[in-house]
Amino acid sequence: MQPSSQQISAIAIIGILCAALPAWAGEYDPSPDHPFGRPHPDAAAYITDFAFAIGQWHCTNSWNGAENADQPTLDWSFNYALNGRAIEDYFEDSQIRGQGMRLYNSTLGEWNVVYMSMMPNFDNRTWVGGKQGDRMVLDLPTTRPNGETVIQRLSFYNIATDSFEWQGEMVSKDASQQFWHLGCTRK
Repeated sequence: MQPSSQQISAIAIIGILCAALPAWAGEYDPSPDHPFGRPHPDAAAYITDFAFAIGQWHCTNSWNGAENADQPTLDWSFNYALNGRAIEDYFEDSQIRGQGMRLYNSTLGEWNVVYMSMMPNFDNRTWVGGKQGDRMVLDLPTTRPNGETVIQRLSFYNIATDSFEWQGEMVSKDASQQFWHLGCTRK
């Protein structure tokens, strides 16, 4: 199967960002004194939308409403990137490894989250969204094999200083079905 133009664009963006990161490394990027980086003071206020997630997390893992007996936990870390103007994350367990880059599009007023993983095949997608009340909600329109358009929705909720929950769900015009849930506590 050939990658879509969206996948090719996302791969190119991530490749350019990764290649440029050493040259862009600035005083607000992760360092020995600030292992998760810091928000740049000139970054717009939106950068605090994901401040709750900065750090290292240990998460319980369930798929389709049932605890994942083979891989019941995973580790997830978030830090500031691009000199404190973006947020990147990494997660992994023994079967899945992924990376995301969260960039705010101030023209559209929404977060763009480029995600790539090996699970075990290459996967890359871009979600868009932002704060909805006390939740962070990111959507990706998807077409099922039967032609139905649904939304893959990723939500951070029950956000506290040392914990949050995350869920992935498929949302159609008639229903919503959770496919993945993480309960995360700060390490």
